[in-house]
Amino acid sequence: MIPEMVAVFDPTAEGRARAIPIASRPDNLNHKVLGVIWNTKPNGDILLRRILERLSERFHLSGTIWRQKPGAAMSGGDIINEFGETADAVLIGPGD
Repeated sequence: MIPEMVAVFDPTAEGRARAIPIASRPDNLNHKVLGVIWNTKPNGDILLRRILERLSERFHLSGTIWRQKPGAAMSGGDIINEFGETADAVLIGPGD
């Protein structure tokens, strides 16, 4: 026997997006501390060092802080908190 009605359930949930304000950006990097985060992916360090080299040619950085995440899938929350207190701008990039 075929039922006349079939119940269909929709497993999707409502989105819960929240607005996050964008951090302020410095006009330039002169006399600023630049934080650099490498996520440990292959060749990411090479890319980041090259970008840092080019930025150093263009701006007079007052310092750089280099940190490496323990793994690409790790959050790096401690590093982000540290940079929130010590860096004026942060450079992060993938590898591969």
